[in-house]
Amino acid sequence: FPVAFAPGSPVWDMGKPSGKMLPPGCAGQIGEEVGMSIVRTAVVLVGALLLSLPVLAADALRTGDIALVITGFKNGKGMARIQVMDSEQAYTNESKALCLIRSRIIDGKVQLTLKGLPYGRYAVAVFHDENGNGVLDKKLMGVPKEAYGTSNNARGRFGPPDYHRISFDLNAPEVVQEIAVQ
Repeated sequence: FPVAFAPGSPVWDMGKPSGKMLPPGCAGQIGEEVGMSIVRTAVVLVGALLLSLPVLAADALRTGDIALVITGFKNGKGMARIQVMDSEQAYTNESKALCLIRSRIIDGKVQLTLKGLPYGRYAVAVFHDENGNGVLDKKLMGVPKEAYGTSNNARGRFGPPDYHRISFDLNAPEVVQEIAVQ
């Protein structure tokens, strides 16, 4: 029977109709007794692996939700543009963002939940795109004309805050980020 392991792991095919194949690294012909011993060992190992998969998967693939509560919008014109990032590279290059969201603003706020994200480090940046042009409009010296905010409500002195100031850990079933745009 064919036995498949995780991607990148070797695949051992034990007991093909045309003969038996040994795991990589073993050489030579095998007799029926040795072959059956290898098959029994493989069956036991595969059984143990299958029984341990839920435990391994639970640790390796733990997921949670990020609830965003974004407030401070002065009106409901345009849209809120939200950038969710899982790396510092995504902070400086929007095309590498985990996701980009446009949302209606209702009663001066936006509430949404990102579900099933793998545990890890994330960051969120948002701005009020009042004129709908998809760009954070700026004044002469680069100061934003439109309200904006980031996770942890971090603000920069002369420019945007550093990624490490806006990033946070998703390490629980739900993490809430309250962001006030200004």
